[in-house]
Amino acid sequence: MALSAAARLQMVPARVWQAALLAGSLPGYNRPMNTLPTPESRLAALGVDLPRLFPPAGTYVNAVRSGSLVFLAGHIPYHPDGSVAFGKLGLDVDVETGYAAARGAALAMLVTIRETLGTLDLVGRIVRVSGLVNAAPDFTQHTRVIDGASDVLVEVFGEAGRHARLAVGVSSLPANICLEVDAIVEVKDGDATARRA
Repeated sequence: MALSAAARLQMVPARVWQAALLAGSLPGYNRPMNTLPTPESRLAALGVDLPRLFPPAGTYVNAVRSGSLVFLAGHIPYHPDGSVAFGKLGLDVDVETGYAAARGAALAMLVTIRETLGTLDLVGRIVRVSGLVNAAPDFTQHTRVIDGASDVLVEVFGEAGRHARLAVGVSSLPANICLEVDAIVEVKDGDATARRA
């Protein structure tokens, strides 16, 4: 039985497909990702399942739009099956699991962006990403972990997904979630809703 492109991708070590991504293509796909015309088509090519919209866990909203910018609240590693990644990096969570959790948090951000704008195709640029890693005091690979979120954004938005970033460790996060990621997103010029915001 032939495997889908997404299934083949999952069988390739992360370091291999990340190198291919930087070169402009992903293993198992016939077309380079940067030749696909829109973020929505790139996301479809990845073949990933997006989680449901996660409700705010306090007195805040998931996103606030001000003019041409959308400010995303912190997003947690919330997976399509409803599970959440808990634990502390360097103690009971390893780096690769943390990387996968950061990918999950980025996918959750995509859900919020789509809910806010109606489509990912209105994103002009991912401006900035911040990643907070629930980490043991001697853990030092925060950047590698948050690369999981950054890689998703580049896979989906191409060059427009490359962003400024902060990745830091913290002593704890709510409910012992392993990480949290937020972002600032620029909306494309010409979007009528931006002029009304």
